Amino acid sequence: MSLVLRLNRSESKQIGVYMAHLKNTSVIYLEIKPIAYEFPDGCSSLNWLQIQIEANDGNYKWQAVEPAFENFELTDLIEWIRQLVNKNPIVKTTFYPTEPCMEFAASFDSERIILKVSLGYEFLPPELRETKERYKQRVTLSFEDEGDLFLQFASDLEKELEPFPFRNESDDEE
Repeated sequence: MSLVLRLNRSESKQIGVYMAHLKNTSVIYLEIKPIAYEFPDGCSSLNWLQIQIEANDGNYKWQAVEPAFENFELTDLIEWIRQLVNKNPIVKTTFYPTEPCMEFAASFDSERIILKVSLGYEFLPPELRETKERYKQRVTLSFEDEGDLFLQFASDLEKELEPFPFRNESDDEE
């Protein structure tokens, strides 16, 4: 059980749990949190993580939990965000994990970074998940900052990932 104290974002404190948080306005936000290994007792996919999101795009406010990233993909996302903020010339402007339910794209506007997070499939709002055309739908959240917001997001995500270290997958059949 976790106790979460929510104040305004600059004062938000969490005891024992972190929540990676992106916020654009008083309404639009995205929170991402790995909550468990998908297969805690092991199998051939030891590193898949159950990801909890909370989001609001201004039209819908929703939560979802799905296996969406392997832990090394979250590590890659953290590094990608840091490279963007540091304007590393070798970084790609998109980040696509294996599962297409959450994708990231960045662009630059003078000194600001615009990060767009596209949510689909299982991470759609429930109202859109129920439609016939759900596999064609995406909800995109846009965040703009000089970099501090994104560095804090990466740092919080890194803290959230600590309980889920990479587990070596065995080639042995048991």
